[in-house]
Amino acid sequence: MNIKKTFLNCFLILASFIFYLILSKIYLDYFDINRHWSSQFDQELTFAYNALLFNSGIQHEFIDHSAYFTILFLSIFIKFAELFNYLELYNLRTFIEQNDLDTSFQQIIPLVRIYSGISIALWAAVVNILFYYISNSKIFSFLLTLIVFTMPGTIEHSWQLRTEAMSSIFMILSLIMLISYFRNEGSKLQILKLFLFFIFLFSAILNKSQ
Repeated sequence: MNIKKTFLNCFLILASFIFYLILSKIYLDYFDINRHWSSQFDQELTFAYNALLFNSGIQHEFIDHSAYFTILFLSIFIKFAELFNYLELYNLRTFIEQNDLDTSFQQIIPLVRIYSGISIALWAAVVNILFYYISNSKIFSFLLTLIVFTMPGTIEHSWQLRTEAMSSIFMILSLIMLISYFRNEGSKLQILKLFLFFIFLFSAILNKSQ
């Protein structure tokens, strides 16, 4: 019975992620994923450059907010894109070798926006889990998450990459671990849940530290 329940919960989490991924694509299409890279260069350009540094084995230079995990996962995402021949450049050397920097930026920035859409879909799936832990109602948690997902701040984060999304994911995961820790006092996984609480909390602080 527990195995069936676990499988069902995993399926619902995956379905939730796919659902919000579709909504993220709608947001991306509305704001034009292929718009010129200079139209919004607040952090997109910074993260793209630092991700290329990561893939070149060079320490990232953006330290205002750290954004360590945002940049790290973006660099991995870029590597996967290059692996499947979606992108020709994946590190600083291949980027510089391009004759036209404008073309190079225009190749990589849309990929950064796709990564942003995936991140916000993952964030929504995690938020849905948190609401379910609090309300114990799948329908209520889904509807509440859907409302949050249509708010202006969420929409903004879906089409331009910022540090808040990844930091929020880690913070919410830490809260989920803490709630689970206090609800299952007799569980054999109590120590692991407490450990993950501190790991996720530290990761959230590290990603947004100044």
